[in-house]
Amino acid sequence: MKIIAVTLVVLLTGCSTIKDMIPSFWDHNQAQKIVDVRQQVLQLDCKQPQHPQAKKIYGDIEWFELYSQSRDHRDMLRLIQPMKETAKEFVDRTKEKDASEMYCKLKKDMLDTQSQRAAKAVLGRF
Repeated sequence: MKIIAVTLVVLLTGCSTIKDMIPSFWDHNQAQKIVDVRQQVLQLDCKQPQHPQAKKIYGDIEWFELYSQSRDHRDMLRLIQPMKETAKEFVDRTKEKDASEMYCKLKKDMLDTQSQRAAKAVLGRF
């Protein structure tokens, strides 16, 4: 009886970890939103007020996160986490006043790299 109970516990806990290893399938909404984020990053103008631009980027990343949570796409949550942190730092830094142009360009470059990688992963699913 103890063997059966232990086996059931191992099997049940193993199923949740297996789900983390299986990638999610294609999702049109996620594909569109990640391309929207890439476009916003590409169009970021460091000479214009930065906070509204940073908030828009962060808002779309947050939308992607909430949607992925709702769909239980854990792999997508892990994928966008670095980009979300970068965007959040940018929003926080520009809340009171614009950051330097150099800081903005560095954040833009980081977000561009991160969004390219995320888009490649999101659009590469089947």
